[in-house]
Amino acid sequence: MSDRRVHFDRTPPGIRADAIETFDRDGLEQGVVLLIKAGRQLLESAPVEFGELLMDGVLYDATIQAAGRRAEFERKRLGWNYHNPPTEPVAMIPATIFTTIAYEHPYHDGNKRTAFLTSMLTARALGFMWWEPLDPWEDLLEDVRAFVEGNESEDPRRKAGSAPENMAKWMLGKIFTVPPQQRE
Repeated sequence: MSDRRVHFDRTPPGIRADAIETFDRDGLEQGVVLLIKAGRQLLESAPVEFGELLMDGVLYDATIQAAGRRAEFERKRLGWNYHNPPTEPVAMIPATIFTTIAYEHPYHDGNKRTAFLTSMLTARALGFMWWEPLDPWEDLLEDVRAFVEGNESEDPRRKAGSAPENMAKWMLGKIFTVPPQQRE
């Protein structure tokens, strides 16, 4: 970790409380689906910031639902309760969401950008904290592209098992961290 990076939490305190309320009411699975749709809406509404899309709209809604199911499966596998602060292994939840969207393409265009934004929204909702300063958007997106393209060249039977773990490590090093009291 670079010395220039310091933890900084600039998210309004109500964001996490609102997420927990949604998870309690609808379950983590449906809460993640809502976060995916919010991330996509953000991407579609800000072409200057995130780049133009060639085509809006959903291609496979079932993949969006699958991302929610996989996030819930991962939560159960870890034995983690979202009322608790996240630990490093919990980074597998946003990483699983990322890889589901990036590789299974539920949208006509912008799947990697949607995957990235959605996983970052999810990480914040789960209680992760941002590193500051973050690298510029273009640099982060280039890292995301390289990650996806590198994993797409692997044997597909191995890709599904290795990609979320590798993405979780990258996210923890570049984007967010666990709250200081939870560091392993």
